[in-house]
Amino acid sequence: MNGELAAAAAVEECLLEGAGAALRDLESLGFRTLLTTGDAALRARAVGIREWHAGLSPTAKRDIVERLRAEGRKVLYVGDGVNDAAAMAASHAGIAISSGAPLASEVAEVSWDGRRLEALPAGIRFARRAVALARSNLLYAAVYNLLAASIAAAGMLHPVTAALVMTSSSLFVTWRASRLLE
Repeated sequence: MNGELAAAAAVEECLLEGAGAALRDLESLGFRTLLTTGDAALRARAVGIREWHAGLSPTAKRDIVERLRAEGRKVLYVGDGVNDAAAMAASHAGIAISSGAPLASEVAEVSWDGRRLEALPAGIRFARRAVALARSNLLYAAVYNLLAASIAAAGMLHPVTAALVMTSSSLFVTWRASRLLE
């Protein structure tokens, strides 16, 4: 005002809280994690993961995804900006941070409503437990049914007893499945 500086402002994009920890956690689960960013190398390095690429254009991000796909990798791309849309579209699946650009949400298969990426590795752990439990329940049911059907076909099991045993088997499988909710 009147030739004098009256105010100054600085604007900086903030990395999602816990992003580095979530990426390291994904690595501990056996995933290869890779950060692609248009930001400077200093910001990328600050995330604290081993593999990152900084100063990238949207086309360069897409090229990295395409190279990974050509290597036979399954690519999940998590992003929030217009500059992530091409890479997300080229990936097998995309997760858009819902607070980001609408284009990212349109291209992605999933829109992430939270701001805490730590939920992603937790969700993967839960899914792995669910799959393991479902497989073991299917194996249990197959073995049980094979044995019970054989015994019943041989006439060694009264029909009422067979019905009670079958109900007990179903309750056991249901109880095991409910442990996922703990």
